[in-house]
Amino acid sequence: MRELSPVEAASAVAQYLPADPAQWVAQCALAGVVLSVSSDDCLCESWGDVADMAQARFLSSWLNLTPGGTAAVVEYLKGRN
Repeated sequence: MRELSPVEAASAVAQYLPADPAQWVAQCALAGVVLSVSSDDCLCESWGDVADMAQARFLSSWLNLTPGGTAAVVEYLKGRN
């Protein structure tokens, strides 16, 4: 059995397991990926000091491949401000 790449794993997870936007933001922050909202309501990912690149890729891919995931995180982040 071959090992899945972080993007392939995230794609499989995104089909079946939606996530809580608060958890995505928290887990991304732990991985070193900072999520923010631009002035035109687009989600921005800042990959600064990433400790585990595979984890960061997985989380980013899971977020971007989950239907409605990006919009949910944008609304969550806008509600926090």
